[in-house]
Amino acid sequence: MIKSGITWAVWTLLLLSLCVSCEKIALDDDTEKASVEGKTKLRVTVSELSQTPFDNASSLQIPDSRASVPITDICGRLSIAVFKDGIKEDVVAQKKGDENYGTATFSLSEGVHTLVIIGHNGEGTATLSSPQKVTFASNQVSDTFYACEEVTVGADEQQLSFDLKRAVSMFRLEVTDTVPSTVKQLRFYYTGGSSTFDPSSGFGCVNSRQTVNLTVKPEMKVFEVYTFPHSLTDVLKITVTAINSSNEELFERVFEEVPVTLNCITTYRGKFFQGFEGAVVRYEQTYAITANPEWNDSTIVDF
Repeated sequence: MIKSGITWAVWTLLLLSLCVSCEKIALDDDTEKASVEGKTKLRVTVSELSQTPFDNASSLQIPDSRASVPITDICGRLSIAVFKDGIKEDVVAQKKGDENYGTATFSLSEGVHTLVIIGHNGEGTATLSSPQKVTFASNQVSDTFYACEEVTVGADEQQLSFDLKRAVSMFRLEVTDTVPSTVKQLRFYYTGGSSTFDPSSGFGCVNSRQTVNLTVKPEMKVFEVYTFPHSLTDVLKITVTAINSSNEELFERVFEEVPVTLNCITTYRGKFFQGFEGAVVRYEQTYAITANPEWNDSTIVDF
């Protein structure tokens, strides 16, 4: 009789345990369903760039054409974020080579949302803080493209495709003389532009002091840096310093009032190292010119 009582008690405990376990699983299922209730899928595809790339002299070496080009041909990184009432709901960061690069799917509530897309070639992932503020790793600006659109989400699944526009201006230095063997870097320090971007306006939104260090090789003759202008046209002050392997400054030129235009290249071309004999030399040059806004035309200044 005692053994029978123990057996009955054991079976009772096992049944209670199973009931509790089944209850817990059912609650989890209900919670999971509730988390996606009232959401609509929005599939976003970034297929092309509506602006042509920089011309063939660019370091990107993209064909000079006014036809749209695939996102994979010109942007190494892509970030897509969705905001509602100024609050970021979701963000997807991708890099070239990732599966489904250029496509993202979001589950969103019905209503109006702001979609921000940033494509660039920097080393790190862009930070999309709001539709009015995008920053980049180490404040380094590369060739950058964007879209910022309001999207109305309804009850049915949507698929949207976007073309991106270029957000930057380029300053290009073309050296026509021989680069001294002691020069290992060129440091570009420039003010007047912005390293922070406002997708809602399409322009830079801070007054930045930008610094870019470019490695120099004997065969190199072209050096390029970027900025987000504050308007369609802007003016930079650019100091270019030659640096040796010990990080010592050897030579410097200052370019005042350098005009830059959104979606355009401003090129300064000349004998950059003229007068350099190993000691620190500083030159200041001033130019008053305008930049051609057409994408495949560059403003060239011979110095």
